[in-house]
Amino acid sequence: EGCQELVAGVNGMRVRLRRALPPLEREVRKFQQRMQQEQEASGGSHSGGTQAQYAAAVREAAVVVNALQRLSFLIDAGVEAGGSALAREPDEMLTQSLVKLMRAQRRADDGLRGQTLKMIALGAVPAVLDALQELLAEEREPLARAQLIDGLARAGDERLVPVLIATHLVDESWHVRARAVAALEHLRHPDGVPALIARLEHEDGRLMGDIAAALRSLTHQRFAARHELWSRWWSDEAASFEVPAAKTAEELVNERLESVGLSFFGITTSSERVLYIIDVSGSMLEPMHLRTGGQGGETRLDAAQRELIRSLGQLPDGASFNIITYASDMEPWLGGMLTMDEETRTEAIAFVEGLVAVGGTNIHGCLQLGFELAEVELGDEWSDPQVDTFFLLTDGMASIGVTINQDQILDFAAEMNESAGIVIHTIGLGHEQDAYLLRGLAEQNGGTYAAR
Repeated sequence: EGCQELVAGVNGMRVRLRRALPPLEREVRKFQQRMQQEQEASGGSHSGGTQAQYAAAVREAAVVVNALQRLSFLIDAGVEAGGSALAREPDEMLTQSLVKLMRAQRRADDGLRGQTLKMIALGAVPAVLDALQELLAEEREPLARAQLIDGLARAGDERLVPVLIATHLVDESWHVRARAVAALEHLRHPDGVPALIARLEHEDGRLMGDIAAALRSLTHQRFAARHELWSRWWSDEAASFEVPAAKTAEELVNERLESVGLSFFGITTSSERVLYIIDVSGSMLEPMHLRTGGQGGETRLDAAQRELIRSLGQLPDGASFNIITYASDMEPWLGGMLTMDEETRTEAIAFVEGLVAVGGTNIHGCLQLGFELAEVELGDEWSDPQVDTFFLLTDGMASIGVTINQDQILDFAAEMNESAGIVIHTIGLGHEQDAYLLRGLAEQNGGTYAAR
């Protein structure tokens, strides 16, 4: 209980600081835009005056960003300490603590409810798991249902399996359905296999791909998202089926790279709500140097254009998509998400063919714009984003923006994505790519990192 009160106090400070950040970000953005315009006009340089004003704006924003990072660290430490303490409490104290924590999570807002639920779930003793099962049965908020499913699955509570099958695989929220699929894969119970096969017939887009990947993990069979093949196989194998050992993380990544569907630099997804976030900084004019030996004088920008045009060609009519390009500043191709059709595809390809590279590398800014375009909101409610998959491409280290610190960018993405469940795939081009950041973004957001 004391840890929860500490987390609540620190979270309150974080909320106040977060409200102070947007005007500082707008000031930084103003100078980023000016620098980008000057670089485009001059072929790569900007005035010293603009640089000085930009640096001053960044320093002011950095004070708040650094403070937010420290507060997030304290919150995470408090949540872990609270969960550990709960697991060690004697029965008489545990009952009291659970009552108080359950009451506290019902009253919490501004992200505190999710932190409190995580704290409870980390307790992972039978009485705690019983309480979480009861809470899941009555919970109406999709984000909280998803968090409870994650917590119970991490604890290995197999009582969750029939609940997932009967209720959460058919939830109205695709975020909850996605977490139910992931939980069945994690728990590796044989009953999950026929349930996922049955559900495969009713899903499309990214969730169809998630189910196919979970089935492949649970069975080691390769039938992609073809429901009829999975059904036929199960009718033959159900009587003798045993769930095989889980594959390694490396094997799963390789399978994702080899799977069938919409592809971008070898990373495949069945998503039909995709946002491409493409680096057009000056270094993208450097030679590509592919691992396979390169392709003549092809630049990184050439490679990005070629792969993006190919990927846009694979995106089916009716799919929702957009393209963000970023350098010192960032902007979407067109406002809002677009519906793919023959005319839009032609216009998108023409836009990609006309891309030019100049400026710095604003990774924080492009992610922020991506979440804005997806209509993601912070809080304790599911934000039902307009996008379920990002492809983020870059060839270098973050060099400009509100922050260029790798861990701060990772923390920002994790916080924004907590209520959204967007998969973030990352692609790094050339030998100067930031593998730490790109791998971290992919791993913490359910995506794949491809180095080229």
